[in-house]
Amino acid sequence: MIFWVAISVVLLVGYSALMLFYFIGWKRTQDYSVDDKFKPKTKVSVIIAARNEEEHIGNCILSLLQQDYPKELYEIIVIDDHSEPSLTPAPSPKERGVQTVPLKYIFNSGIGKKAAIEMGINHAIGELITTTDADCVAEKKWIATIVAYYEKFQPKMIAAPVAFSDEKSWLEKWQSLDLCGMMAITAGAITNGFPNMCNGANLAYEKKVFEEVGGFTGIDKQPSGDDVMLMMKIAKQYPGGVHFLKSKKAVVSTQTEKTVAGLFQQRLRWLSKGTAFPDWKVSGVLVCSWLFNLSILINLISGFFLHELWLVAGTSFLIKTAVELPLLWSGCSFFGKRNLIWSVLPAQVMHILYVVIVGSASRFYKYTWKGRAYSKSLSLGV
Repeated sequence: MIFWVAISVVLLVGYSALMLFYFIGWKRTQDYSVDDKFKPKTKVSVIIAARNEEEHIGNCILSLLQQDYPKELYEIIVIDDHSEPSLTPAPSPKERGVQTVPLKYIFNSGIGKKAAIEMGINHAIGELITTTDADCVAEKKWIATIVAYYEKFQPKMIAAPVAFSDEKSWLEKWQSLDLCGMMAITAGAITNGFPNMCNGANLAYEKKVFEEVGGFTGIDKQPSGDDVMLMMKIAKQYPGGVHFLKSKKAVVSTQTEKTVAGLFQQRLRWLSKGTAFPDWKVSGVLVCSWLFNLSILINLISGFFLHELWLVAGTSFLIKTAVELPLLWSGCSFFGKRNLIWSVLPAQVMHILYVVIVGSASRFYKYTWKGRAYSKSLSLGV
């Protein structure tokens, strides 16, 4: 028992140190705003890989057509990744009452999101690639803010914030709270020189850098990872070249999963690549986090037989909440979602169960995404 308690304490200390590391990095990440006199020079290609997004893609494209950015300096490229039925081109810019921006629709000749993005990049004329998802809506100064930051600091890749919108149910609010925390962790890790997370719904990188690192070659066996795994390739070749853009004007908003089943499938996809990262330290952090959350559950259950372990479980739970709270509060404040904090205690219970159950299932459980079935390798049912 003493040996197991010692392991639980080591996991608790390690997890607490990690959260402190992220929080310090988040606070070190400077807020950025665009100078009113900024005159952009960079040509941008916005790439959207879309599958079965007929319901959302119109709003996404409209938000991109209405960007406060010179129309001659950007284009929009939509790649239809074998949608069922095929995507219908959105109403023309003139029909929507906005000024014309080059808008290309391309059918993916390969299969999967990575193939679709790569195809879009091959057709792109911009020197800076930005990616978002078909169910996202961008702030009006999204492109301008990304480009202003890029032209000032010259990073090779920019990770930017993503938020959920229109949260109503408790499940949706939990997802939003969780994402606020993940965004703070993303920024903190990148600023502290340990890029281990980003979101493909809001990324930018130089086209030439994508080509220099070989695109998705070497990471194409994983159905997801078009964001994090690419970031790691770029970070390895260009240390310090990945930045986080901490700006409310650079936020893109997306939709939560509406059901537990949908959330389970989404998180299986997110975690399925957990031990496949090219940087073993990132996989190690994920495994240690899983072990820490597992230890809380084990101590809680074992407490029915050895009551002293209830104290260990309770202490770990309270300290976990305490060390995560500054990150969650600061992240929610950035996104204007402080009202979510009231649910932090039940959210902690949900988080522990989510990490343990989904983390375990991701190693062997097949999942579906956009109507396709995936296993741990890139096997598709199309």
